[in-house]
Amino acid sequence: MSSNPIFGARIPADLRERLETRMIEVGQSKSDLLIEALGRYLEVLDGKLVPVGVQSAPTAMDDRFAAMEERMAIVEEMLLEEAAYAPQYVEPQPRYERRLRPVAGGQRR
Repeated sequence: MSSNPIFGARIPADLRERLETRMIEVGQSKSDLLIEALGRYLEVLDGKLVPVGVQSAPTAMDDRFAAMEERMAIVEEMLLEEAAYAPQYVEPQPRYERRLRPVAGGQRR
């Protein structure tokens, strides 16, 4: 016999039908599905899990990473332009510094 306490609740008929359909699809018991669903719900409430479709607020690192991606795209564009129009033996002159913005919190080298 299980040492876990019994918990009962009334649920709407349509929710019960969906639960029974899911039981057949995944081959789990009602108890297992309900325990998993309740556990995930409580993790969302506790802030340990982000619900599907919900974006978290960007962090400073996210902002820095986005700025770095933008800078890399500009550098790639610069390289392609230089390769297409400059002779191979001439050293390209920097012409794009005004388009590059410094990364927040970072050091420009």
